[in-house]
Amino acid sequence: ARQSLVRDPVFEGLLESRAFRAARRLLDLGCGRGVVAAVVAGTDEGFAEGRSYVGVDVSERHVRAAREALHDVGGASFVAADLRDFDPPAADFVLLLDVLRFLPSSSQDALLRRLGRAVPPGAILLVREIDAGAGIRFRLAEIRYLLSSLLPGRSHRGFHFRRAADLRNALTAAGFEVRDRPT
Repeated sequence: ARQSLVRDPVFEGLLESRAFRAARRLLDLGCGRGVVAAVVAGTDEGFAEGRSYVGVDVSERHVRAAREALHDVGGASFVAADLRDFDPPAADFVLLLDVLRFLPSSSQDALLRRLGRAVPPGAILLVREIDAGAGIRFRLAEIRYLLSSLLPGRSHRGFHFRRAADLRNALTAAGFEVRDRPT
């Protein structure tokens, strides 16, 4: 978790985002061990009255670790669920960071449609994925992920990377307005 906070630019971007800091209902799909919840808890806004965070991860072990680490943080909850059939609650800010690749394309599209129905107008869905159309940059990232999947305790389910244009189309079809921001 500490390494993610130091090396991953998305966390700095979240902390600088007015929309993220103002969101009352945060939904983190693929939350892992709850790093985003820890980031929120450490901000000035934290989990002020009425602010909530729901973290969802397929790994019961990760959810258990998040619950143990953040058991004293009111407003934060964690759910072990498979995103292929998870019905998301309404949220003002939804995170899908490096998660869609673990779902087949049809399941990705279905999840995005469910999110499109669940979030109110004006909500923000932040998606980060590797662009399968990015040539050598994609190939290097793909190799890194394939090698990391061989480590003990890592997923061996395979990856379903998409080209950025295909993901944009799926988001648009689900009712989202899309704005690209490279990281």
